[in-house]
Amino acid sequence: MFSKMRGDLRSRPTAGYETLLQAGRHDLSYEKVVVEHVEEFSATAVWYARNALGLANELPEPPNSIREPKKWRSDVVDEDITPELEDRYWVLICNPQKWAIDRFLRTGSDVGTWGVRPYDREKFAPGQLAVIRVGLDRRSAAELAGAAKLASGIYAVCQIESEAFDATGAGDAFWADGEKREPGWPTVQIRYLCNLINQPLSIERLREEAPETSRYLRDGFQASTMPISGSDFHSVLRLLGKTTDDLPAPPDCDVTFAQLAALEERYRRASPEVRSRVSRSIERGRVGALAKKMNGFRCLLCEAHGQQAIGFRKPNGEPYVEAHHVMPVARGQVGSLAASNIMTLCANHHRQMHYGDVIAVIEAAHFDVVLDGTKVCIPRLTCDGTATS
Repeated sequence: MFSKMRGDLRSRPTAGYETLLQAGRHDLSYEKVVVEHVEEFSATAVWYARNALGLANELPEPPNSIREPKKWRSDVVDEDITPELEDRYWVLICNPQKWAIDRFLRTGSDVGTWGVRPYDREKFAPGQLAVIRVGLDRRSAAELAGAAKLASGIYAVCQIESEAFDATGAGDAFWADGEKREPGWPTVQIRYLCNLINQPLSIERLREEAPETSRYLRDGFQASTMPISGSDFHSVLRLLGKTTDDLPAPPDCDVTFAQLAALEERYRRASPEVRSRVSRSIERGRVGALAKKMNGFRCLLCEAHGQQAIGFRKPNGEPYVEAHHVMPVARGQVGSLAASNIMTLCANHHRQMHYGDVIAVIEAAHFDVVLDGTKVCIPRLTCDGTATS
């Protein structure tokens, strides 16, 4: 029924609404249906419906009209890119009267599921990052069973582990009677990276110290999920005294060449920070090790400039060299995780590729690199790790 009713509403009440209002039956209006079933409609439609009904909105303008454009960097850097990508960061909104998140978090479990707005179901993907927000805890003394009410705050940092799927309708012991998720409701798997049950970030502190964050984050919203920006997510981490490097790394990133394509597809729509951590794991794992071996543990830029290409040797006798992804992994382009995108470098040239004035152009069989005003040609490995001719 609701799937046909998700378009945006006009800012003025419809003629049908005014007729129903005069008859004292505004509860039957389209606008009233939208407000009472916000999970079925876009944020823009909800904004217009509340505006038409004379209800306060959290945003001064419809969401689509205030969304900032995407920002990209065109210079050649790698893990350091953190563009404001839409829908790769989320606030997961929890009503403890329906699902007792406090009891769940005290179990120490780091895996779970989350029901998402049907409007958002196509936007979720593995590797996206989220925070869990609790608003007003309206549980009665009987429902609390001796526990204290939760203060409004951020209670967990999570990573999305799947695309949305239709839930079976099964509910766990933390659901209140009659509140278990309906069969077919879009749901994602999540992994808890940071459990804050003992020291949540209060909404009061968030409002005071990060007033620039999204109103969905500061003031909440009557929905299970809402997208936020990367700067919003990092504001939460900053107030928690953390960075993404403090969060557990994605599992199963030490893959073989044959597994790279599947891993790249899995994290294709991940948050840039997650893709960067996957990249670092690959560089330090079997793929990076084989790339170093295929290149003879040489710094390819030192060699191209006529310098000593082999650095110091580690205790096991193997020359030290680092693996670098030339195409920025954080941009999510196909092939960015492949062996053919890896260049082996000494530590100095590796940092220069990240932070120096460098231009790198990727050709079919080589990289053209302009470094310190000199252009050099660096051969690429093939996707399976063999050297190009």
